Amino acid sequence: MAGYTYATLVAALQIEAVQLASDPNWQGIISTVINDSEQRIYRDMDLVSCIVKDTSGSLTANSRNFVLPQSLGYFMSVKGMNVVISGTPQQLRPVSIHFVDATWPSDTSVVGTTPQYFAYLSDQNYLIAPSPGSGYSMEVFGTIRPTPLSSSNQTTYLTNYLSDLFFAGCMCSVAGYMRDYGSQADDPKLAMSWEQQYMMRLASASREEARRKFQSGDWLSETRPTPAPTAS
Repeated sequence: MAGYTYATLVAALQIEAVQLASDPNWQGIISTVINDSEQRIYRDMDLVSCIVKDTSGSLTANSRNFVLPQSLGYFMSVKGMNVVISGTPQQLRPVSIHFVDATWPSDTSVVGTTPQYFAYLSDQNYLIAPSPGSGYSMEVFGTIRPTPLSSSNQTTYLTNYLSDLFFAGCMCSVAGYMRDYGSQADDPKLAMSWEQQYMMRLASASREEARRKFQSGDWLSETRPTPAPTAS
């Protein structure tokens, strides 16, 4: 597959930046360079590849609290939740924490009721109501932050499919490491050039990402023709 591995990306950056592989300063900055580029791209683009269904979550009997699972990555946003009862997923409806506290304030489960709602509490914590009577499994749909690229995780979606954008993002950070952000630097245009490259590649990648997303007619913001008035 075209693209980079962790090893080949580091080697390419080393060549582009004219750095010695044995330089301890260069070795020490690589993880920061990669992290800067990853975080920037994930924030700039709403990648389809980051949308997952994590089925490893579970509820605790007689507790409204639910902590998001992280088996596939750290959830940055939640799009929906299902509680699995007798093997069948049942959709929970999103509501406010005020609604949950007003209608189902107790952690004690009520016989004959099953969870129906979820409400955002804080970051990775949600409230479920009514309180579950047993430890039901949970399915969570949302956007995650994938496992970072590293020597122990040699490839990611970014290295495989957005390698040009990822490389440009890394070089923007490398330019800072090389002290080329200010006008007093030896080559003040280096950082600006890579920033321009990043923005051009981001625009290209964003157009392709838009084509990957499915949108039904009901989701589109479109102008519908006004019906002609009927004769009275």
